[in-house]
Amino acid sequence: MKIKFLIILFTCFLLSFSCTVKKVRKISTLSVWENFISHQKQLNTINSFLLKGAVHIRDKNKKHRLIYTCFGKFNKIIRFDISSSLGQTLSMWQVTPHNFLVFFPYEKIAYTSNNPNLELIKLGYPLPFNLNKTVELLLGKISIITKPRSILIENNTIKYIFNDNNINSLTINHNGTIKELVLQNYKINFLKYKKISSFYLPSKIYIYGPKDFFLKIYQKKIKPTFKLDKIELTLPKEVQVYQVVN
Repeated sequence: MKIKFLIILFTCFLLSFSCTVKKVRKISTLSVWENFISHQKQLNTINSFLLKGAVHIRDKNKKHRLIYTCFGKFNKIIRFDISSSLGQTLSMWQVTPHNFLVFFPYEKIAYTSNNPNLELIKLGYPLPFNLNKTVELLLGKISIITKPRSILIENNTIKYIFNDNNINSLTINHNGTIKELVLQNYKINFLKYKKISSFYLPSKIYIYGPKDFFLKIYQKKIKPTFKLDKIELTLPKEVQVYQVVN
């Protein structure tokens, strides 16, 4: 009788264990989208910031490594300085609500435009963003205007498909952070989120583009709140300034 009781008890334990293993956590597409909207609203509260990191670029079988320092205040002034891996300053970028400026110290040449939304590709950088959008991407921030056309559930993420000329799809983690953004000719992966202050921010970003273009971004310092003093870019007198045609 005792042996029979133990067999029944063991059988019940196995049944309960198998039921537990087969149980899969359901993901609510509505709650994930709400988490995404909430996360984006939180990112919109970031005013002044400091970002430092390294960029690895592969383009047409050539590889480059650059160092960047990005700082500023949204809707006021943003600076983006790029140096070589040896520390030589290659270019200094600045955007305000009314002006765009890039300075190349080594050549003593600067380009300016009254269009603050000038895309970087017009200056020879193969990225379909302006400087403001580039900084927003470094923070895991994007602007979604249209509603998704369809929804796909993939493992622990949800993929939203859009009827949009710019955005093809957006894959979101269950906590609302972005995993992947697919544009017309580019794919962007956001990896290794870190909690800094109360923000979840990506410390690694991969960008895939046409003609085997590949860019890795490693963010080594992320400060979503940063005290800034005088950050405006001042050009030396001997610099030649050219106007960029929009």
